[in-house]
Amino acid sequence: MLCRGLVGFFGFKHDRKLALRALALSAAKDDVHSVFAGLVLMTYHGVVLLLSGYQANEEKLLKEYKDIVDRIEARYPAGALWILNRAKIMRMSYDAENAIRVLQDGLKPGRPHSFAQADMLLIFELAWTLLGQRRYQEAADTFMKITEINSWSHGTYYFIAAGCYIALGQQDKAQGMLDAIPDLIDKKKLSGKDLPTEVFIKKKLAFYKEKHTRRGGDGVKWVEVVKINPAEEIAICKTLHNFSDTTFL
Repeated sequence: MLCRGLVGFFGFKHDRKLALRALALSAAKDDVHSVFAGLVLMTYHGVVLLLSGYQANEEKLLKEYKDIVDRIEARYPAGALWILNRAKIMRMSYDAENAIRVLQDGLKPGRPHSFAQADMLLIFELAWTLLGQRRYQEAADTFMKITEINSWSHGTYYFIAAGCYIALGQQDKAQGMLDAIPDLIDKKKLSGKDLPTEVFIKKKLAFYKEKHTRRGGDGVKWVEVVKINPAEEIAICKTLHNFSDTTFL
């Protein structure tokens, strides 16, 4: 609704159905424009499926989404973006295990790696999918790998990984990661301010420490009082954030 209002404000007419038909026509061709049209359509279908929860046309949308990926992947089989979208289709089709397999295959050393940012998208998707499948050790390892190739909020990834170790019963490992978070947040700030997730994490850490002290703890191993898994909390926040973003598309 917001986008439609902005388009109207600037004096342009909007017709979503016509735009989708035009994109579908362009995506069916073999020129460079078809690739970009396919990307836009993949994004659109992915957003609709993510936003809707229950979608009466889910099967139709998934088929259209898959057809676009198939066409473009046939031309660029090593492209990370097509691997990413194929995995997303599988995840949206409730086939998370095969989505994980596709992502892991796409990250194998023998595959051509065009640019690091594309691989980062694969790793990010893999980490969340592993977490969703409760494969905690693999999820923790993958989130920590993100910190090696991405500079965004290492504290957030440490917090998620700590949650994975809590789920695995490795409290000492989790405590060490939680203890490292304040310094990580202070080192990396956007425009001198904490990111929203970091504000949330700092409040949670303060809450854990206060709760531990209130219960007579020594203020050292306060991971013992964590009852709601931090990784699950961040996953819920991520889902709500995605939902709030897509409602304006």
